[in-house]
Amino acid sequence: MDVTIKKPFKLKHLDGSIQECRPGDRLTLEKSKIVERLFDGGFIELSMTKGRRRTLEKCMDATMFEAMREIQTSGYWKVKQIEKEVHETYHAVLEGLKKLSDYRAQVERWQKAGTVH
Repeated sequence: MDVTIKKPFKLKHLDGSIQECRPGDRLTLEKSKIVERLFDGGFIELSMTKGRRRTLEKCMDATMFEAMREIQTSGYWKVKQIEKEVHETYHAVLEGLKKLSDYRAQVERWQKAGTVH
């Protein structure tokens, strides 16, 4: 996967060599736990291809539509200000700043805050 460096760090390769990674550098890395930690720590961001963007949009739309369906079947909806945060998270995912799981968590928070059982 193609990534862009956001914060400086040193990358140790299997052959023992060390590569200094500076903000703005672009690398191709294999998906791994280390890459996930670098992403979670804000050291890297994923490049956003058109296909990835479309896939993320479809996943987020499906998440929202399912939440809306569940809300409509419950019969009562209490509006909260969380919609703005959901929308901001949506765009942050498409910019590579947040993960799809962050969006799902925001939608679930919105759904729980707005429904009364």
